Amino acid sequence: ALTYQAMKQFATALEKVDTNDATKLHELADHIKSDFIKYMAPSEKDVVPGFLYMENPDQPVKLLHPDDKETGIKYRLIPMYQSIISEVFTLKQAENHYQIIKEHLTFPDGVRLVNKPVQYTGGVSRYFQRAEQAANFGREIGMLYIHAHIRYIEAMAKLGKAEEAWHGLEIINPVDIRKYVGNADFRQSNTYFSSSDANFKTRYEAQENFNQVRTGSIPVKAGWRIYSSGPGIYMNQLISNILGLRLRDELIIFDPVLPGYFDGLQFSFKLFDKPVTFKYHFARGTEKVTVNGKEVKASRLKEYYRDGGFIVSRNELEQLLTEQDNIIRIDL
Repeated sequence: ALTYQAMKQFATALEKVDTNDATKLHELADHIKSDFIKYMAPSEKDVVPGFLYMENPDQPVKLLHPDDKETGIKYRLIPMYQSIISEVFTLKQAENHYQIIKEHLTFPDGVRLVNKPVQYTGGVSRYFQRAEQAANFGREIGMLYIHAHIRYIEAMAKLGKAEEAWHGLEIINPVDIRKYVGNADFRQSNTYFSSSDANFKTRYEAQENFNQVRTGSIPVKAGWRIYSSGPGIYMNQLISNILGLRLRDELIIFDPVLPGYFDGLQFSFKLFDKPVTFKYHFARGTEKVTVNGKEVKASRLKEYYRDGGFIVSRNELEQLLTEQDNIIRIDL
């Protein structure tokens, strides 16, 4: 699903400079999607597998799937959210997998990579080298990897599930986290953390008592700090997909996915090096974008799973901005 998305985006970017290569990449993307449908075969009620073992292409074996008799793990998060983000799922498939995530992978401190820990037998590897060797029950081993949770937020915005997306931001924000995650242990509040790790002392204890993580009856502590691109992708989800501000060539997109109780929300930002206050209003029937009191020409964005926001010409909008005290109002 991720390769399909990358090829589609690259093909679209190439259309203006190399139509032949763009056409080839579009065809490649279409073939990738066809293979996804053929081999992963997630019908409207089925579950996309976490992995596919293809020793015999005519008899692919689904792993990390309800039919998986080998690992004992039934659900894997990443192919579910990535298939939504990449738009290889139909709307019904996307909604079905959203319900699966809510039922099997959602915990008080976020969404986990799989529904149960990989079996630990003293560091002996059978299927998953890292997960079966690691003695520490943290990060990918403890299965709440914050990078993946942030991508889940992106999938929720893609589906238009505003409250789910916003709550997803709240429960991984280190500021005042105990307000939103009741079983969060004391954590450093001025730094990003890369995981939420259940406070088990050993892998064996974690296997035996993992249900305590789901019920919230065991404290969850912060993982590695300042890890990789985490703070950046968090802010990108907030600004680009929740507040909905995106730049695309000579266009500006206003596509907020916010809960209705944020009617009247104000967001201060710099746009083209000029200070702007964005104001969000959700009174249906007055759908428009105004810049410093003047309505601008806006077309509606076509989103795959939901009604989109607005597309505005950068040139027209930029001409209406002053050097200070600008207001852009978005009525949806």
